[in-house]
Amino acid sequence: SGGGVQSVTTSVAVTGNLKLGRYTVTYQDMSIPVAGLPLQVLRTYDSYQASTSGDFGYGWHVSVADFTVSSNRPLGEGGWSEYPTSCIFGFCFYAYASSTPHFVTVTWPDGHSEVFNFTPQAGSVLLYTQGT
Repeated sequence: SGGGVQSVTTSVAVTGNLKLGRYTVTYQDMSIPVAGLPLQVLRTYDSYQASTSGDFGYGWHVSVADFTVSSNRPLGEGGWSEYPTSCIFGFCFYAYASSTPHFVTVTWPDGHSEVFNFTPQAGSVLLYTQGT
């Protein structure tokens, strides 16, 4: 009946990384084919990093190629066994086998991944063993 209007203004500070309106943008500054693979220089702005001084100012960072390499276990960590295949005159031939998988995953800048599984081929090494 009276048509009164009210308004209230307040400020809100949101902490943490769950913020609406995150803004990221990436520019490719350079791309050079090296042995068939693109070597890229990328410049990225991220509003979540706006308070961090980066390579080109606050919120900016530069990445080269941006490949990610990961493995399913620490490289060189166990998972191998050896066994003698034959012995003659105190010299034994040993073969090596993998007892657990050894995967390395390479993720390319465009997001696709390639997985490499190291599986040793049958082979042997000649070692001298002293009789007991």
